[in-house]
Amino acid sequence: MTAGAMRIIKLTGGTILLVAGIAGAVLPVVPGWPFLLGALPLLSAASPRVRKLLRILRKRHPSAFRVYDFALQNSRRVIKGIKRMQHAKHTEHRPKTTAARQAQYRRKNA
Repeated sequence: MTAGAMRIIKLTGGTILLVAGIAGAVLPVVPGWPFLLGALPLLSAASPRVRKLLRILRKRHPSAFRVYDFALQNSRRVIKGIKRMQHAKHTEHRPKTTAARQAQYRRKNA
């Protein structure tokens, strides 16, 4: 995927989360701040103005960003685990010879 396509995806996702956050601020049923916290990193990757706003908010509300940083760290850990499982799935031990494959098949299905 090209850098331009990733930028468009980040802007689109950030805009959708921003609209959901604003709707959550207006509607009493849906909390808006989680959507806004999700929109900021996506939009900050594409816009220097949003990046500056993110730095200001981080200074003013460090407790909110502790929760954000914790969630970001856990999501990275989960993504690494998924990648590790995919890699392990693709690098399973497979016998090279036909006879060895047949023997392994017989052992599994016996």
